[in-house]
Amino acid sequence: MKDVRTLALCVLAIFAMCAVTAACASAALPELGRCEKVAKGTGEYKAATCTGGIILTGSYDWHPGAVKPMFVSGGGATTLETTGGVKIACKAVADEGSYGTPKAVSALIRFLGCEDTAIGGPCENTSAGGEVVAFMAGEFGFITNTIKVVSVGLALAPRERITFRCQGPRGNAEFALLGSVIARATPIDKMTSTFTLKYAASKGKQKPAKFEAGPKDTPLLENLITKTVEEAGLTGTDSLSNAQPLEIKAKV
Repeated sequence: MKDVRTLALCVLAIFAMCAVTAACASAALPELGRCEKVAKGTGEYKAATCTGGIILTGSYDWHPGAVKPMFVSGGGATTLETTGGVKIACKAVADEGSYGTPKAVSALIRFLGCEDTAIGGPCENTSAGGEVVAFMAGEFGFITNTIKVVSVGLALAPRERITFRCQGPRGNAEFALLGSVIARATPIDKMTSTFTLKYAASKGKQKPAKFEAGPKDTPLLENLITKTVEEAGLTGTDSLSNAQPLEIKAKV
């Protein structure tokens, strides 16, 4: 009997925590997947977004992961700026990649038309002038997860060391990009063929700088000539075109 009372208290404690956070019902969230229609009355969800609570008599089932995992993306002007004032401005960005597990992403990102504004010359790590190529790995996580506010981000970090050089009329520089960057991912809880990643920063400070309840994790730019490292922030918007409609599921 004592064990039963203890179990009941534990269950009540769990429900109390669920009143504060929206992720309680599924520790796997946020995750990428598909909300697919099934025979009426046999599905886990009533809504075509696979949200609103599991009822088991609906018309839709949730399937984590992607059947067609490839995507391509592109964006406009993108800037990397450090707290010390170093600014690498790129005219555009182009990506191609794939979704792995329901949380994981890998991508080859090409920053195009890049220039160190202080030096006044192009930055590159390929034979193409002004092009910086980065192999990145990412994972979805909650930026905010409360009853009233839910937002999801994608944290991207280099899969291998990224270095690039800049040459111009006002000097030369060589850098290494370290750390990771979190982009706000939208839309969430909606099947779509396109996701938007928005990178935001101010004076070298990335926003957001971490996932909810997680450690600070932001970009760092190392000057390989002066051997100094500065915190950095990335600004820009990237649009991902998926090979099939997918959903970033954040709510049960």
